[in-house]
Amino acid sequence: MKIKYFTFLIFVLTFHARAGFHEANRPFGHNLSHTDYFPKKSCSVGVQVIACGRENWAIGTSPFLISIYNMNNLYFIRRLGREINGNKKTLQVAFFDTFSEEDRISTVNPNARLNSSYQQTSAMAYYIYSQNIRDNYRLHWNTTVSYFFDDKYPFSLRRPTIRRRKYQLNLTTLHEVKMTEYMGIQGEVGLIHLEDLYPRLHTGASLFFKSKRWLFQIGFTLTSTMDGLFVNAMEPNRFDYQQELRIDSRGYEGPFDKNKIKEDFSMHPEIAIQYHF
Repeated sequence: MKIKYFTFLIFVLTFHARAGFHEANRPFGHNLSHTDYFPKKSCSVGVQVIACGRENWAIGTSPFLISIYNMNNLYFIRRLGREINGNKKTLQVAFFDTFSEEDRISTVNPNARLNSSYQQTSAMAYYIYSQNIRDNYRLHWNTTVSYFFDDKYPFSLRRPTIRRRKYQLNLTTLHEVKMTEYMGIQGEVGLIHLEDLYPRLHTGASLFFKSKRWLFQIGFTLTSTMDGLFVNAMEPNRFDYQQELRIDSRGYEGPFDKNKIKEDFSMHPEIAIQYHF
C-alpha cells in the first residue's frame, strides 16, 4: 500500500510542474503494443507512464501496473536508429515483479483462493520498427519476447497455454492516426503466444485527445482464441480462463482444462492521462 500511495503522490505533485524543453505530445501506445515515442530531454507523468529521457534513451515506470496489477516495473528505452525516410528502430527492455503476494486460502476448499492478486516475475524485450505511411499515419511493428521466472498468477496478457513454456512470443502492430491537431486514434492487431498450440488474436482501438502538454486516451483491447472469438450463437462457450485460474490456489501450477483454453476470451481497458513537460 505504501508504494501505491507514494506513486499517487508523485503523480499529483508533478501536475504542478512548469518548465523545460517540450517535444511534440504523442501517445505511448497500448498496454501491449507501443509507439516509438518517448520524452526527449523532458519528462512525461501520468497514469500510464512516468518517464524521463535524453536524446536517444529514456527510463520509466508504469503507475497503472503498480496500482492495478500490484506489480513493480522498470522500463529502459533506447533508440537504435533512424532511417533517411523517417522510419525508426526502438528497443525497450522491461522487468516486472509483483508485491503483496501472500495467498489467502479457503478453510473449506483448499483449492479456493480468497484473494486474486497477481504473482509473477518476468522480463520483456520489445523491438519496435516504426514506419511513416502517410503524413498523418504511422505504423509500429512490435515484436515482443517475454521470459517468466515465476508465473503462478500472471498478468492478463499471459494466457493459459497447452505448451507450458517459460517464454512467450508476440507479434503485433499498432496503427497511430492523427485526425486533427488535437485528436487521433490508435488501432491494434496481432498475435500473442505464437509458440503455443492456440495462438491468441489480439486486437483493439483507442481514441486520444491532446493539447500541447496534456493527453487523454481511452479504449479497449481483446485477446481471444479463434474458438473463443467465434462462438456458436445457440451455445455460447466463452471463458476468461486466466481470471478463473487466479482464484484457484494452484494457479498456473495446477491442471489446465484444455477446452477452456481453446475457448479463452478476455478484454482489457486502455486508459491514459499524461502530462508532458
